[in-house]
Amino acid sequence: SALVANLLDMARLQSGTVQLNRQWLPLQEVVGSTLAGLDEVLGGRQVDVDLPADLPLVELDAVLIERVLVNLLVNADHAMEGSGTVCVSADRIQVGRTLADSLSVTEGSYVALRVSDSGCGMSADIRRHLFEPLFTTKKHGVGTGLGLATAYATIRSFGGSIDVDSEVGRGSTFSLYLPASAS
Repeated sequence: SALVANLLDMARLQSGTVQLNRQWLPLQEVVGSTLAGLDEVLGGRQVDVDLPADLPLVELDAVLIERVLVNLLVNADHAMEGSGTVCVSADRIQVGRTLADSLSVTEGSYVALRVSDSGCGMSADIRRHLFEPLFTTKKHGVGTGLGLATAYATIRSFGGSIDVDSEVGRGSTFSLYLPASAS
């Protein structure tokens, strides 16, 4: 039943039929509240945070963006067997035509929220399938393969996009491009 519920959530996000509780929020607060509840989930792993105080507000559904962050942080933790570093950072960027075309977003002001890890990294083949529903690299019986697909659909529902930079043996960085306020 949990699998069916996740599939339905993802389908609603992709079709635009889910009712979002969008608000202009400071990303620092959303990240802070998400991290506050993750200590047990991450087994006490330290998460380095670098969020400038002057980030513009982003229009999000706080509950949904927290789910995305939890998924990315748990995946980062799983990618590092034993020791390793997880970092959450952000900066304001102006997305021009070339980047907008590659991300399938409109040009304008965005906050790029990044979750990086020093884990095992991914091959180009895995990266090509990463956001497909039911695709997983986890062992049988662990996970559903819906986490990143749902994260992608969630960020797209906010008018943003996700990009991943990863190489085998060099870790991964997931960049969430979130439309930002003009101020």
